[in-house]
Amino acid sequence: MGYRQVGGVDASIISRRGLPSILRRWYFRPAKSSPCYLVGIDMPVELSCKAVARILNRAKSGNFIPGHVGYKPELLGMIKSKGFAPVLILRDPRAVLNSFVHYVVANAFHPLHTFFKNKSTEERYRFALHGIRDTQSHLQPLLTRCRAVDVWKSDPAVLSLRFEDLVGLPGGGSKESQERSLHALISFLGIQGITIQDIADDIFGPGRHTFRKGKIRGWEREMPTSLRNEVDEVLGELLIDWGYP
Repeated sequence: MGYRQVGGVDASIISRRGLPSILRRWYFRPAKSSPCYLVGIDMPVELSCKAVARILNRAKSGNFIPGHVGYKPELLGMIKSKGFAPVLILRDPRAVLNSFVHYVVANAFHPLHTFFKNKSTEERYRFALHGIRDTQSHLQPLLTRCRAVDVWKSDPAVLSLRFEDLVGLPGGGSKESQERSLHALISFLGIQGITIQDIADDIFGPGRHTFRKGKIRGWEREMPTSLRNEVDEVLGELLIDWGYP
């Protein structure tokens, strides 16, 4: 839609492997007693409020900043005070679980990559569902991770959209749901001079790194059937609250 990404706010700023993350740990970590935000959902970390503010201040008109944040309403308050138009993207938590497992296994820079690579497929899904807490690794349970964004979902200043409504026909959704969602987004951002069809035609294709496959209910074909009942039991109330029967 003509926007350009500038930076990002999530735990991977400092938690990834490699020299850049090592340097950022020194730069972004809050000093003792300094105010901080809890950033990230899967493996949240504390980042200095000043450092996060510097990231947000880089954005000018026509920029956007992706984020993977929850927990503290103070960060949402600061984002709104700086004039951002916050947009929340929700997705079926079972698809989130499936996508997370594939992402960690395929991404050598992820801090859990080696841990997951050494586990069976069923073990990977179970750790992603229930979380990990030991001396080497830490991962929030999926239910906790999803509930972390409820502070965004319940705020009237935030536009909530659903992945399943955005993918349209190429992703197994409907043209009508896609058009409604894109119309809501265009109106929320005050964009002019662009049509819904222009956006819809450009969502899928080379370079669109948002989607691994971009298909609705793909998790049903990939998640081990032995875990279905366990997943539904753990996520049951959340699935109802988020409208995913």
